[in-house]
Amino acid sequence: MHIKIQSQSATTDQQWVTKGKSITSVIHLLIVKSMEVIRITASVDEAMSMIGYQPKTTFWMDFSIADRFGIEAIVDTYERAFKEWHTDLIYLTELVMVLNHKIWQWYEKNDAIARVYDKLWRKADEWAQENLHGKELQYFYEVTD
Repeated sequence: MHIKIQSQSATTDQQWVTKGKSITSVIHLLIVKSMEVIRITASVDEAMSMIGYQPKTTFWMDFSIADRFGIEAIVDTYERAFKEWHTDLIYLTELVMVLNHKIWQWYEKNDAIARVYDKLWRKADEWAQENLHGKELQYFYEVTD
């Protein structure tokens, strides 16, 4: 399967990278799967915006895309993100936050998806609490509280 992702708000790869780091508005993505075009509207994590947290990753966007493809895609996205970034304090912390906010996004709309996000959040949160120590653990608690 070949998936092509195109941002309608970024005309070049460089603009995409820039926009991915400081997304401030709704981004519309077109995902071309075989000959089918799937339109995905993914906004920033409003909970992070409300507390003044500036995202440092594309985790919210990544999981918003995975949401459209179902539970298997959500789990796959988690496994890839966790494997790649669990040793990076800042990225791990943001991953845990995004998973928690995704639970809230889905709990009234789709119980099955909310439960998957809850399971993944608990797994990542537990790993952080067991493996972070000292100032790292303090940072994790301060940001996720």
